[in-house]
Amino acid sequence: MKESQGRRPLGDIITEWWQALFKKAAVDYEESRLARFERAAKELGFSTDELLTISLRAYYTTDLLPLRMALLHLDADETARKDPTLFRALATNCKLCDAKGQCGRDMVQDPANPQWQRYCPNAVTLGAMRSVMMQRVMM
Repeated sequence: MKESQGRRPLGDIITEWWQALFKKAAVDYEESRLARFERAAKELGFSTDELLTISLRAYYTTDLLPLRMALLHLDADETARKDPTLFRALATNCKLCDAKGQCGRDMVQDPANPQWQRYCPNAVTLGAMRSVMMQRVMM
């Protein structure tokens, strides 16, 4: 079939329409995902950057907090159950910490070495929790 002058083939028109529709659907989907991510960050009390950082670090690293707590004879599950806000703050600090490699090595090589307290963002809080726990045991 011969193209008339100035008219485009129907196949080209349909292809362009389909591509435009597909592109709009992809953009709408990404905007929807971003909106859900922003809403989740807000509901959790984080900025989107903080939530992204936590998500990426949680994906690429293990959470060392329960291990550190166990070494201090603190029960991570019990803390999470009795004081979820405190545990969430501890977990967030742990996930955002840049010293995971050193922390993990220290726990394996010499778990009793107090050097972790110099770099751990949870050192003060965990120390206070340990003191409270020890006072309860002595009573």
